[in-house]
Amino acid sequence: MKVSPKSLFTAQAVLVVAGLLASLALGACSRAGMTDSLVGPSKTTMTPFAKGQGKGGAPPPPAPPPAADPCASLTGFGGAVAVAGASVPQNRIDRLRIEIVGDVAAGTMNTLGSCATGNAPAVSFISGTGSVSGSGGLGGSFTFGALAVPPAEGGVVLANDAAGNTLEIIWPALAGGIPGPPILRLQLVSSGQAGSTLSVSMSFTARAPNGTTATFTASAANLVIPALK
Repeated sequence: MKVSPKSLFTAQAVLVVAGLLASLALGACSRAGMTDSLVGPSKTTMTPFAKGQGKGGAPPPPAPPPAADPCASLTGFGGAVAVAGASVPQNRIDRLRIEIVGDVAAGTMNTLGSCATGNAPAVSFISGTGSVSGSGGLGGSFTFGALAVPPAEGGVVLANDAAGNTLEIIWPALAGGIPGPPILRLQLVSSGQAGSTLSVSMSFTARAPNGTTATFTASAANLVIPALK
């Protein structure tokens, strides 16, 4: 079959146009790939970090709260005293003195000394308890009211019960002695059997200006009672 020159020209034109379209498409893909490789993904595919945020847009951790002041609030304070020493330093007629030296891990009781023994105490020790048991027949439980600063004494708060037993806290540095942990003292109006042993426990409840309270406890066992003197 004989093809006319006009038909041949038309077919060639179609092929040229198709080739141009293919070249344009390839060029566009090439330019897109080149752009990504040089400048990275487009902005629509990235999540920028917000100011002050960490990776992935997560907010930074909150700042730690300021250190609490037990002279202002006793929330979260209190607990068991870590005993640095305990003894029965005195055994006399109608006087048996038992002492525990120590403080809670945070040093709270020592901190409270300055705000519980001044002329206008911010913190008050509103109550306390004591109990004693011993191999020599010594024993008893005692309840005390508010511990107050005694006249003409510094660095001390104490309370007496109806029988005359005494519960006391002494802050050595404030009382004019050698600086050290608080001394927790229970003094009984009785004597003990020399050479026997006793166990003691004490508790002290403090109240801050905002009404919050904390209780501190201390105990020791197998304390030897000295000779009567």
